[in-house]
Amino acid sequence: MMPKQILIPFVLLGLFVFPCWSQQERPRSGPATDARARWQSWKLHREMKEATPFSALNWQLVGPEMCGGRIESIACPANSPSTIYVGAGSGGLWKTVNNGISWRPLFDDQPTQAIGDVAVSQSNPQIVWVGTGEVLMARSSLAGMGVFKSQDGGNTWKAMGLADTHHIGRVLIHPQNPEIVYVAAIGHRHSGNENRGLFKTEDGGSSWKKCLYHGNNVSAIDIVMEPGDPQTLYVTTWQRDLKGQKHEGGQSAIYRSRDGGENWTRLGGGLPTSQGSSGRIAIDVAPSEPRRVYALLDNAVFEKEKPRDLLFRSEDRGQHWTLVNEGDLKTGWDWCEIRVSPDNPREIYSIGQKSFRSLDGGRSFEEIGGGIVHLHEHGSRMLPLDTHSMWIDPRNPDRVLFGNDGGLYLSYDRCRNWLHL
Repeated sequence: MMPKQILIPFVLLGLFVFPCWSQQERPRSGPATDARARWQSWKLHREMKEATPFSALNWQLVGPEMCGGRIESIACPANSPSTIYVGAGSGGLWKTVNNGISWRPLFDDQPTQAIGDVAVSQSNPQIVWVGTGEVLMARSSLAGMGVFKSQDGGNTWKAMGLADTHHIGRVLIHPQNPEIVYVAAIGHRHSGNENRGLFKTEDGGSSWKKCLYHGNNVSAIDIVMEPGDPQTLYVTTWQRDLKGQKHEGGQSAIYRSRDGGENWTRLGGGLPTSQGSSGRIAIDVAPSEPRRVYALLDNAVFEKEKPRDLLFRSEDRGQHWTLVNEGDLKTGWDWCEIRVSPDNPREIYSIGQKSFRSLDGGRSFEEIGGGIVHLHEHGSRMLPLDTHSMWIDPRNPDRVLFGNDGGLYLSYDRCRNWLHL
């Protein structure tokens, strides 16, 4: 037994230390760290890295054996089917040039490892853009440091601004003019800020203008361009309660521009418009039938007893909408994505906590599963939950990539069987 004269100081120390420790662990309210301060911290880190006497040491991984994590973005150049860029939620940007056999990290020397979206220019595949900050809006999601651009296939990078956006939902590059880029900015996770909404550059990122903005708690989440008509754009916005898990508001909506983002129209024609009628919204255009647009509205958070996701379809570029499915598609509350097959306007994919495929324009869905072959030793025999990104090869729609909490998965038979890369 510990002597009383020793025990008493330990008790007194505990009475003082543990309440202080507990107080430190509680979430703090207030504004987010200023972007300039974060850049200054990164500059200091670089200076210390160059000055340290341990700079010549080489590190060797000793464990754990299986590393990985949440994949939140996928992009592939049009002219090289074996090249894949993959962004991890908190693990940086990776590139393969041999269809996933080997990988190279591209972002280790940058000020953030949180990747929200990666985009490759289709007119110049050497140009790659990265929007940092996780696109998943969970409580643990990491903020980024704006957008970055590479002009040599990811070998070198330059920060192009928007550092105070914190989270980037989507980066979209004009198909013919890589100088024109759109960025859907989510903004701060837990506080309001003006650096959110849709941004556009026409000079390759040297300057930006905000072309769609509805207040300091309304995010731009998704943006798609009509195939064959770069002037027609669709953007979804998301009004969120920044202090909790209620992600609702009357400004969660779909907007369309017919002049490259200069003017916008809020779309109605059958879409819900009441306060709190929608959470996050995903959108896509059918490549083989551009007048057809699909929108997936997550409102499960508003009806916890009976979760519902609303799938709408438009046959006239968003003028009028039809509710085609009202069910629980497990969108995930904090993320959702919908994709249309390049060669079949009735074949659509909904990805979220669980992922589903429809062959009848969304009226019915079947859950995606299938057999799995692991490139590396792995114990799982099931496709992981929580898929955050999907890419369909426009030249070979049988080839599909899934990015989820278990890593990157490749299918050559439209999601029936998978190779875990």
